[in-house]
Amino acid sequence: MIAACLALAVWAAAPAVSDSLPGSASPALPYQLVVAGGFERLSDDSARPIEPVGLAFDSFGRIHLSDAALRRVVRLNARGAWLGESSSQGGERGTLRRPGSMATAGVLTVAVLDEEQRSIVRYDLQGHAQGSPLDLDAPLESRGEDRARPVALASDASGALYVADADGDRILRFEPGGELSREWGGPGSTGGLLRGVAGVAVGRRGEVFVSERMPGRIVRFDPTGALRTEWQLPDSVAAERLPLAVDDSLRVACADPRGGKVWVFGSRGELLAVRTEIEGISALAFARDGALWIAQRGARRIVRFTLGSRAVPAEP
Repeated sequence: MIAACLALAVWAAAPAVSDSLPGSASPALPYQLVVAGGFERLSDDSARPIEPVGLAFDSFGRIHLSDAALRRVVRLNARGAWLGESSSQGGERGTLRRPGSMATAGVLTVAVLDEEQRSIVRYDLQGHAQGSPLDLDAPLESRGEDRARPVALASDASGALYVADADGDRILRFEPGGELSREWGGPGSTGGLLRGVAGVAVGRRGEVFVSERMPGRIVRFDPTGALRTEWQLPDSVAAERLPLAVDDSLRVACADPRGGKVWVFGSRGELLAVRTEIEGISALAFARDGALWIAQRGARRIVRFTLGSRAVPAEP
């Protein structure tokens, strides 16, 4: 009991991030990404470090992080105070081997992509594993197809889950019950050719956004699966993964972890803002208030950004 109380005290004292991060943006762009908080140190316990690789917000504003260091899911309140963790040790049904992306899955559930086991584990908001992990291989093997290499996870308002399959160059949609119901890209696709799939995000009405490392672009599909638009990324990218996030106004954030860049685009691909020199980007997520949160695995922190208008110089 004493140890638990001490742990709670440590978490409640998590310091906020100040706007001291490096980074620059073109003055020609209409907006800039401004640091507006976050949590500089996720744990004071050096024996239990947190390396955030997945980030999601539930409908109550609480923060959920997948932790690569201890293969668990961590829950914080909106102030960064500790709420609990989901253990992955001991052979439980929620065991994680290599946790990655996170997504909300309906109102009362969050989902974590386990890249090594090629599965999705769902938890309730108290951290209890819900049912058996969703096996991504089973529906593909039943059709005689190769296994997936999942690199990103997203969800829609109905609780359906979307998986970016890097080897298959496709997006797989799984219904809340676990059935594979649709694909974008992949062999024989009629919904638009995808190449070098590296990330996925889903808008409020089911719009699907896909990031590609080759040639470096973002593709948008409408809810029916039809190709709506596409645009090139402003710079060449060398990263294997390009995390994506989309807000309720369909603004799209895309990160190049290797280049340390984050771009924000309008719904039709117009570049709104860019921030550079952000090291170790591992995940992006928009909170309900529209702020963009960025997880940095190496720095072991999460940072909150807002999209601020640039000042217009006064006429002489």
